Amino acid sequence: MASSALATASVLGTTEVLAQNAPPPLQEVVGTAHWAVKKVDADSVKLFMWNKRLANAPKAFRGTIVFVHGSSMASTPVFDLQIKGRDDASLMDWFARLGYDTWCFDCEGYGRSDKTRNVNANVACGADDLAAVSDYIMKVNGGQKLLTYGASSGALRLALFAQKHPERVARMVLDAMVWTGQGSPTLAERKKRLPAYLASNRRAIDRDMIRSIFTRDHPGTSEMSYVETFADAVLALDSSVPTGTYIDMSMNLPVCDPEKINVP
Repeated sequence: MASSALATASVLGTTEVLAQNAPPPLQEVVGTAHWAVKKVDADSVKLFMWNKRLANAPKAFRGTIVFVHGSSMASTPVFDLQIKGRDDASLMDWFARLGYDTWCFDCEGYGRSDKTRNVNANVACGADDLAAVSDYIMKVNGGQKLLTYGASSGALRLALFAQKHPERVARMVLDAMVWTGQGSPTLAERKKRLPAYLASNRRAIDRDMIRSIFTRDHPGTSEMSYVETFADAVLALDSSVPTGTYIDMSMNLPVCDPEKINVP
């Protein structure tokens, strides 16, 4: 009995220590949909935006982050992916819990944004999308400059936007950006399909294409079960995407001038 009691006390004591040193429960993050309107001549293009912040939002955020997606999928699967049992899957949730006001948006032709105009939604089109979105967000946040992140062709969209609107950008991260494209094996392969891209404003996407993103350069470095969840989220929004950024990256680089980008 004595040894049993000591063991129980030891376990209870250990449990108490663990409880005292356990990480705090994750703070609740809430998401809300917003819509910006991009004016193009007589057209009004509706652009879907997604905002995530703490449910108990601080009086002052650490900053406002805007994420810009790439060529082959809309924004929420990339920046707000939800995976059961993984609280760290969503980049937006992660930064929201750090005290940031986080936003992403679907460029024209992607996801929940308008897909009605007869355009291929090239890089310049996406930069104009970001101009409309940033105008909306800065009205919400009281005019604070934006912390911005763009991936792949999203980096090209962001760079061109920053070149045109440096007064709106506090900081900029350009991830997987191709400036001139010289020496890129991926772009060399893409150029072989350029005639097909030029012939249509949209290209089909499927599960195999999405899987190839994670296997073409560094196979074996991604958890493929998570890739399937990602593919589910992408394909729930789109079965085709615009060709414009692929065309730009195949024949029109560079599309921005680093010497004209005056932001950190």
